[in-house]
Amino acid sequence: MKRIFQNGKGLRIHLICWSIYIAYEVLLTGTVRGYYSHLYYYLLFYALNIALFYFHGRWVLPKSLGQGVKVAWRLPLLVAMEVAVYSFLSIGFSYLLSWMNAARGPLVFNTNFFLQLGWRQALFIMGGTGYYFLETALEKQRLELLGRLEIEQLNVQLIRAERDFLRSQINPHLLYNTLNFVRYAAKQNPQQADEAIHSLTGLLEFALTE
Repeated sequence: MKRIFQNGKGLRIHLICWSIYIAYEVLLTGTVRGYYSHLYYYLLFYALNIALFYFHGRWVLPKSLGQGVKVAWRLPLLVAMEVAVYSFLSIGFSYLLSWMNAARGPLVFNTNFFLQLGWRQALFIMGGTGYYFLETALEKQRLELLGRLEIEQLNVQLIRAERDFLRSQINPHLLYNTLNFVRYAAKQNPQQADEAIHSLTGLLEFALTE
């Protein structure tokens, strides 16, 4: 698969989408809860969530689904690995924020903490999955379009080659013989002469058309 940011336009689209999502979620959760978390909290955990999104969509799924059915067994192992790493880093970041006095309240690893942790993992893994399948479909569509364009270009080149060949064959000797035949046929068989003129006209029109 192609790289995440193939050009500046792709990078801008990703940045705009993430900016809108983060701003919406921060404002919504802050309004509902009645308070906002520390800036370091947002920086650390959104960086972790975005990394999970791209890691799942750009590495886990291509390594397990993008290489055929024979390696599909990798998917549960890779998902378990990324879940474990995400959980480890989340707990580590929580300790770090608590040590920096950037956490709101004491650090407690209770049921609510792990439910939120699991929800965030599921959310960004599902988002990465949708991103992978969307990009795969767009890439397939792009390749099909390129294939059709290549076929059209080959057809155009073939027609040009045929015209060039006909131009090379249309010489004074050919025209002399054809007109001589038409002059003879006009006296003996006018219908045959008319058909010969029509065929010669079509040949010249095809050969001389750009």
